[in-house]
Amino acid sequence: MLTANITYRNKAPAPPKVQITQPGPFPLVGKVLPGQVTLAIAPDSADSPLPAPAGSIARMCVWNTDSLAECAAAGFVPFAASVPWALAAGAGERKVYVWLRDDLGRDSAAGVGTGTVNPKLALMLVNGNTSFTNTNLVDLQLLAAAAEM
Repeated sequence: MLTANITYRNKAPAPPKVQITQPGPFPLVGKVLPGQVTLAIAPDSADSPLPAPAGSIARMCVWNTDSLAECAAAGFVPFAASVPWALAAGAGERKVYVWLRDDLGRDSAAGVGTGTVNPKLALMLVNGNTSFTNTNLVDLQLLAAAAEM
């Protein structure tokens, strides 16, 4: 006699965790300059459908508004844990919405990443952002929004 145990969860993927960071020599989380940012996208693996590969995350859709219909019309793309993204124009709080789709075609609820765009944000790095120095001469790097330069 042949027996098999099959585990199957009839539910869509859980919403992903989304973090917005500023690329560059001094990565920022949450507060960013206008322009390109990087999204770190992490599926909630503890709640992902089983078994793999059936029910595993296959595609994702990223959008600046909470509209799965608009995002889906633009197209789902293969899943990536890190993607470059352009935030909506302007200053203040910006949100990015990410939906995941498993290989069975089920969509997650939106995962939301939040960042505050500050066009007057400027940073100064001393010796490549090291913790300390024992010299009188240091290298300085300045990072500011283009409108402020």
